[in-house]
Amino acid sequence: MSHSYKKGITLIEMVIAISIISIMLLIVIPTFVKQNEKIQLDTVSEEIINTLQLVQSHAHSTQQEIVVTFNMQNTNILEIGTSYPAIKDNIQRHTTKTIPPFINAKTNIEINKIIFQPNNSWKLYKDSTLVTNSNFNITLESQDETLKINFYPNSKTIHLLE
Repeated sequence: MSHSYKKGITLIEMVIAISIISIMLLIVIPTFVKQNEKIQLDTVSEEIINTLQLVQSHAHSTQQEIVVTFNMQNTNILEIGTSYPAIKDNIQRHTTKTIPPFINAKTNIEINKIIFQPNNSWKLYKDSTLVTNSNFNITLESQDETLKINFYPNSKTIHLLE
């Protein structure tokens, strides 16, 4: 009889342990996923703003236009890409940033490229047509957070707003 009593306690202990683990997983996993999404949103937005500012600076310092392309679906950004000379002029540096599927990246104006000018300004294009709207921004959203990259044409600056 004592033998079956030990099995009963072991089974109860197992059920309690599984219940505790299940409760912890229900709390820990969603928290981890949200933190991971926030980190990735912050990382993607920093990579995009850094790329845009670097290209703008490079266009100014080399006195050459540099193009940043947007692979778009309506106003949703799927990828952002650019190429410009690396350390040696005969080597091209190609940068492509794919937007993760859980991040909604969109522009307020439908474009597919920005041409950065040597004077730090930029021109927006949809295909080969110049878009003249000066109010341009990129919004990056995850489930719980929204970040915005604003282009300020008068000051010729680009800022990441949280």
